[in-house]
Amino acid sequence: MTPTCLLVAGTDAADVGRVVEVLGTAPGLRARPGLSLQALHTTVDSQLRARDGLERGPHGALPGWVEAAVADFLASVPAAVGQGVAVVPALDLPDPVLRRLAVRTAGLAVVDDPRRGFQVQSADPLHDAVVWGRRWAQRVESMVAAVQRSPRWMLASLVDPTVAARVSAFLAQLGVRLPRPVVSARPPLQWDPLLEAALRVDPRVDPLLQQLGLRRPPVAPPSAHSTLARAHAEAALQRGDVDTARAVLEHASADGAADALRAACARRLGDAFGAASLLSEHLDHGRGPDAVRVEALALGAERVAVEVARAVVASDPEPVRVALARWLVARGLDAEAAEVVAAVEGTGWRTGVRTVA
Repeated sequence: MTPTCLLVAGTDAADVGRVVEVLGTAPGLRARPGLSLQALHTTVDSQLRARDGLERGPHGALPGWVEAAVADFLASVPAAVGQGVAVVPALDLPDPVLRRLAVRTAGLAVVDDPRRGFQVQSADPLHDAVVWGRRWAQRVESMVAAVQRSPRWMLASLVDPTVAARVSAFLAQLGVRLPRPVVSARPPLQWDPLLEAALRVDPRVDPLLQQLGLRRPPVAPPSAHSTLARAHAEAALQRGDVDTARAVLEHASADGAADALRAACARRLGDAFGAASLLSEHLDHGRGPDAVRVEALALGAERVAVEVARAVVASDPEPVRVALARWLVARGLDAEAAEVVAAVEGTGWRTGVRTVA
């Protein structure tokens, strides 16, 4: 049975746009590249967050029946904007919404080698690769979950030599006949071991690479570069492994980011004095790198924390202001007053419900 809507998800906006354009040339299909379900969802969600008063789960998650209603609405919009099957890009939708949309629509999830979509964003390409690997893994996990929920969804790996034939066969099952292939296979890419290691710091990346048939060449060890050491230490701290974090940090330089992690290790081991000493090296009257200030505020009554708290201003980045709000609450200030002082109203710092852009 031909669907009324065909969503195209992906890890790269350009890839999604090209697939939407090609599908739009098929008889009975109409490309809707300007219809952004992500923007529509953002608008609906911001209205709900500002006005609904509903109870929420961790990180502000809406109740299931509300998420289902939102997904129903999003699925109905493409079919209402014209004749034929609407082909719509579905980028950056939250996991619960994409999973629910998969039950109500047909879809094609286009996944490429993460090494191809990477772009250097800063002076530290290894850090950028760590961030990109995390983002890529989150997107692919969401699409895999959507495909698993519906037989009318397909995950298409662009490095699969048979991808064109597989996609054409899948669309034919939906009643869609194409005048030409939607996608074509691409060669895998090869990186140097340092970038490869940074891409795969997130523990979700390797299993996804294996699942998609993508290359998993050897990587450089965390000791090979300070950025790698910091990334692995941060991951270790997130899972509560302080000993591993401390060992890995032996290979990191003594910059603010690394010393903030060393201070976090010391704080978790009960050595507040040692943590404060590490942080003080990077502070001047309470001002310094954001990571250092955030960690300093976690030290509570230590002098370095007090100095940082006094120096925080409304124009500081949100993580610093949120850390100040939490510090103020820990010192006994009412939470509502603390968020006014720290200028974090509506950020969801306490409830997970964000109501400001």
